Amino acid sequence: MRIDFYTYVHQCQRKQMFNLAMHAGDINYNEPEKLLPLAEELAVFLTGIRSHADHEDIFIHPLLRRKMPSASRTLDNEHEELKKELLNLEENFAHIQLLTNHYPKRQEQGLEFYRALNRFIANYLYHIDKEEYVMQNLWEIAAAPELSGMMMAFQVYHDPEEGRKWLSNHLPAMNFDERVLMFKTVELMAPASCFLSMSKISEEILGDNTWQSIKQHCHQLIA
Repeated sequence: MRIDFYTYVHQCQRKQMFNLAMHAGDINYNEPEKLLPLAEELAVFLTGIRSHADHEDIFIHPLLRRKMPSASRTLDNEHEELKKELLNLEENFAHIQLLTNHYPKRQEQGLEFYRALNRFIANYLYHIDKEEYVMQNLWEIAAAPELSGMMMAFQVYHDPEEGRKWLSNHLPAMNFDERVLMFKTVELMAPASCFLSMSKISEEILGDNTWQSIKQHCHQLIA
């Protein structure tokens, strides 16, 4: 099975964005009690989007910079612009919540938030579509152990037990050269804590002799 950094999480994000947009378009902003559920939904959305962007910056873009530097620069720049849009959305909605019940333009302010939200969604949909096509190019350019390495590093970082399962399922099926390439990729491109965690787990799975042999070959350059 091919490693896909994007598709599943983007499917979840699309559903979340469309539901949020419908909610933001349906409510009466002149009724303050209706804002709280929307505020909670918006907070979950903002946290999820920002977390996903951080994970991409840490675990995907280092590999992209090595394999597809032009595409990486484009996505990096888009991330910065999208972060600004998210901050604007957050500030816009916070302002609406501070308006008094008697303010005559609450509904109009809500409509502006709704439009800004949909502008962000339009830009974000274009961005994630681009990422998914970049993934197809990565399949052609990057070796499978490089992709597996960054995915396993993310799993170890995000959920150590899930990372252990990934390594237990995939590592025994890899040959020696694939293991070396995977760990060298992680050592070069992932946070040091991920490499150390993966090393410890892999030594438990493979045994000390096999792991020491892999470590000795990790000084080799990768493509």
